[in-house]
Amino acid sequence: HQTYCLNWKEIHPDLVADVDAFLQRMSGSDVLAIDGPPKQLKPSSIKARKFSIRQMISGLHHQGHDMSKLTSLSQLLKIETAKKALGYHIDRAGGKSTSQIGGLAQVLVLIGRYHCKIPEAHLRDLVTLRNRLHVRHKGLAPTNREKLSQFRDEKNIISLLMFPQDVYERLRRKNRLLAKDTLLLEIALAVEFELMLPLRRMNLVKLVWGQHIRPVTHRGQKRFFVNIESHETKNGQAISAHLPEFATTLLEFWMERGRPNQMDGPTDYIFPGRLPDTHKSLDQFSRRFSKTLLKELGLHVHLHLMRHIGAFLYLGEKPGAYEVVRRVLGHAKLSGTINSYVGLEMDPAVDAFDTVILGIRDNIRSNTDGASLDD
Repeated sequence: HQTYCLNWKEIHPDLVADVDAFLQRMSGSDVLAIDGPPKQLKPSSIKARKFSIRQMISGLHHQGHDMSKLTSLSQLLKIETAKKALGYHIDRAGGKSTSQIGGLAQVLVLIGRYHCKIPEAHLRDLVTLRNRLHVRHKGLAPTNREKLSQFRDEKNIISLLMFPQDVYERLRRKNRLLAKDTLLLEIALAVEFELMLPLRRMNLVKLVWGQHIRPVTHRGQKRFFVNIESHETKNGQAISAHLPEFATTLLEFWMERGRPNQMDGPTDYIFPGRLPDTHKSLDQFSRRFSKTLLKELGLHVHLHLMRHIGAFLYLGEKPGAYEVVRRVLGHAKLSGTINSYVGLEMDPAVDAFDTVILGIRDNIRSNTDGASLDD
């Protein structure tokens, strides 16, 4: 929870209306708008942009700016005002830019280019400011790389991989599942999903029975088939795959004995929310996911990290096999996959390399020993 952020009710209503107009434009709802963005933003991106704007407005507030006079986005684009807003966040980050701050500066560029239509010279200044604040990471962000280091210990890999099955075995013999059992089973199912078919968080919590998941016969066995259309994913990559045998068993157990305990009326959502016919709150579910794995396994794992863990484990067994990882994670470009995970498979790659070199050395030794014996 970002306590420094103002509530929208604390912001001038004219500015709020201007923000809504900008977001409406960026949604691409007017397909005939020749001055609109080249690519419409998805609802999740719209939500993120709206929060970024609130962050910048709040930064100005904490810098002592008179909020009663901030009535339009064009005022936020003035270079000195933009610097003031961004400066607050730079100070919070210890005097350095971060990827988040670079993202705030990018939103200013979008506002200037597509909404306020500022002069080219002014836009170039904002682009320069954005470029100076942009943080480029080669590979994963340091925090995610640090969390992945937990899985250089084999016992942590085993505990995570076996967690869904351990929970299933613990609960399937019970005549009645308690509320705490249902919550634990739900997290175990999420872990199994993310291990076998690493979905983005929003796609996971929005899974709908009959629309995204349905039972089929695959190679003579009952399986659940997952199908998510391209317009529902972040990168426009459709997802179609059969769940493995145990994932099918666990999902069936959840649908029969776990999910009904969390339903407040009829719903087709796999992970039902508190209100009728809603899915789980993404933020609340993500927090509970992390707390559960910390309590049960002693591991610091957030929901999105599961995608990285899958890539880490696969590349550990098959160094350099980026194309498989790209397809499974739904990345649009191979270069993006390589940039994200380059170096993760260094240990197994070096092991494979060393095996070859040591094999050559052993051959030399055996040939030398054989030659000396003949002599």
